[in-house]
Amino acid sequence: MMTDGRRSPDVVMRLERMGSFHQCRLSFMRTLLRRMKREAWTFDRPRFDIDEHGVGTALYRARTPERSYCLVAFAHDLPDEQRSDRVIATAWDTTFALFDGDPTDADIERLRANVPLQEAGRVSGRELTLSRANRSVRLWETVVAALADGRPPWSASGNRPPRRRCGPAVVRRPGLPHGSPRDGRTGSPWTGSVRDRGPGP
Repeated sequence: MMTDGRRSPDVVMRLERMGSFHQCRLSFMRTLLRRMKREAWTFDRPRFDIDEHGVGTALYRARTPERSYCLVAFAHDLPDEQRSDRVIATAWDTTFALFDGDPTDADIERLRANVPLQEAGRVSGRELTLSRANRSVRLWETVVAALADGRPPWSASGNRPPRRRCGPAVVRRPGLPHGSPRDGRTGSPWTGSVRDRGPGP
């Protein structure tokens, strides 16, 4: 038992308790937001080539005092039969890579060939993480139709759904963002030399 007023990790660090924790001033996101404000980070969108069908490429960039980070996003025309809300999905409406620096046209074309494949693709040490997302199989069409009609999605039933069903479920991210040797990378600028396995099959 700890004697300095703190609770024992055996009490606090239990899964059934950690699942109910709320953000605090030490949480990662709040710490990051304070740093963004302190260092006056700036954000822009150097490229947005998305057509009327929702297909194309977009770049969102964060500039810090020391470096830039760029989210490279690819939007796809995914057939309905390939779309899934499950983590076992193998195709996605959107796929992303967080790039360390400003990608060249060659970088973007390389990413275009690999990022939509996710784990089956190959990335370099400049890609810090990958992610993907799908439209909700259950809610997307309902929400789009309601908004196109000028009304909130829940007005048809007359009852507003719980908050957790209003936003995040419209576009679902099956699985967590990841970046590791499973994506074809065996190093990064943060861990030393970068060694790539080369192109995939």
